[in-house]
Amino acid sequence: MCSHREKPATRDNDRVWEYVVSDEKLHLRISASSHESTSLSSFDLLLRRTWEDAAAKGVLRYKLPDLKTKVIPGPTQFVAQLNTRRASQRRRPGHMAHVDQPFDEQQFNFTKINSSEILFSFVDQSDQRSPENDKQHAVIVNVSPLEYCNVLLVPMLRACQPQVLSVESLKLAILFALSSTSRSFRVAFNSLCGFASVNHLHYHAYYLDQKLPCEDWMVSHVAGPCYQLVDYPARGFVFYYEGSVDMLARSIHKVSSYFHSNNIAHNLMITRGQVPHAGAGCETFLGLRALLWPRKSSVGVKSSSAFNVAVCELAGHLPIYSIVVNDHILPNIFHLKVSPNSLFNHLR
Repeated sequence: MCSHREKPATRDNDRVWEYVVSDEKLHLRISASSHESTSLSSFDLLLRRTWEDAAAKGVLRYKLPDLKTKVIPGPTQFVAQLNTRRASQRRRPGHMAHVDQPFDEQQFNFTKINSSEILFSFVDQSDQRSPENDKQHAVIVNVSPLEYCNVLLVPMLRACQPQVLSVESLKLAILFALSSTSRSFRVAFNSLCGFASVNHLHYHAYYLDQKLPCEDWMVSHVAGPCYQLVDYPARGFVFYYEGSVDMLARSIHKVSSYFHSNNIAHNLMITRGQVPHAGAGCETFLGLRALLWPRKSSVGVKSSSAFNVAVCELAGHLPIYSIVVNDHILPNIFHLKVSPNSLFNHLR
């Protein structure tokens, strides 16, 4: 299906794996009822093996416990998870003042990590660029994990790009998501002032067993390939994979570049989910949907212990860092954090 091979790492004398993926071998649709133990792709197996190996070697700042998880009663069915260690044992977030803040090599970035944090390189077989170190797409472990196999996909790590969505990085993130056969695999992005912690281009990825409300939430058509969530707590745009990775990346970027140009913070979640106009039998398979939310900016250094509404929260996954959060408060916080209706209507 897809291939992976050993290759020298970018640092020291360690060795890391290289995963090579080709467009024709992506998992465009997966069964809605697949059992993970029997349907994992070679990508999933490599990701899980290298992440678990890093965890066993003590690369993580803490051992990820069996997280207490609760589906909050109500129409949205938000998924809350208690993870108190992440709040106290993570890198200090950087200071964010503007959505288009330039990369600053003096601040923490992923060129400064220990080589043991690099799990493997992710390579698009159709990419004709030379395989130099500054062209490598690194998959690195998140040392303060949010969930199982929480990693960071860092496109062209040595290029030191700021945290801004580009067509090329979006294509890579979509390929990353389509390489998995697990319906629980998610790929996510926070812009600057949208609770990104590091100003170095990266996407989060992780597994979450519970179904998220954004996966099959009702949508209405806006224009072209763009849809909008209907009566969701946080208003956002939805895009679907319809046969072309390039087209999906460009459709998302057309909107995200407007956000960037107008200093509008935003969050992106790429996940398996129901597709529109799928026809009879659509409930038996899942395609790929990308959800893009404009939102109010958060300027400064984010608090690691506060309930910050970033991409996971907008998608319906609520990491909780304190046991004193009330279930009824959580859904209402969205209205204080995300874009008001007037801004969303203007963007449409």
